[in-house]
Amino acid sequence: DNAPLAWQGLVIAGAGNGEVRAFDADGVTGCSGTPLVCQPVWRAKVDAPIHAAPTVADGIVAVGSDDGVVSMFDASGEVGCGGTPTTCQPLWTAQTGRGGVFATPVISGGVR
Repeated sequence: DNAPLAWQGLVIAGAGNGEVRAFDADGVTGCSGTPLVCQPVWRAKVDAPIHAAPTVADGIVAVGSDDGVVSMFDASGEVGCGGTPTTCQPLWTAQTGRGGVFATPVISGGVR
């Protein structure tokens, strides 16, 4: 129930099950079949559903979740990421001290 974002050949989306998933925007890497079905290029998991759209700046994806936590991930799926399928750990998290994060986090001027 949120909008995905496009960044440097990826489509990145948050999901109600608490997953962040990045897909090849060209439908090549991890994609096959007719109709074309794509698997995530990388994925990450947070502890609560994600209802707001993610945002990206400076190669960092920020997502807010229903437990009031904002999590940052490497948008390229490299730093803090590994395994098969590629799974990413947060670069850092912050508790907002309030209820859930239901609006898209903002990154401005390098400040997250």
